[in-house]
Amino acid sequence: KIGANNYTVYKVKHRLESLEKLWEKVQLVNVQLIQKASEEERGQLAYFTQDKFLQAEEEYLEASDYMADVIESLSTTSPNPGISSEVSLMNSTTEITSATKLSRIELS
Repeated sequence: KIGANNYTVYKVKHRLESLEKLWEKVQLVNVQLIQKASEEERGQLAYFTQDKFLQAEEEYLEASDYMADVIESLSTTSPNPGISSEVSLMNSTTEITSATKLSRIELS
């Protein structure tokens, strides 16, 4: 985890790329779960009944939007994107990686 005072364009872009790769894997696993879960499992498991995938998608979109905003802000405030810049964005103390933590899914 990196603190807001240590954000650089490079670090945030790297985190965004990692998030995008992770999201691609999540989408593939979601398809597999849908294909392999029985109708009974889909009616009982919280993953399906509580739309956990849609919740994860919303968190992914929020995180990627936040990182895009950070990149834009750092690009316009720092003449050298490799140098850390103290920027307070959206008064948020949320760490970039917090949105990449998804709940473990257990199938019976």
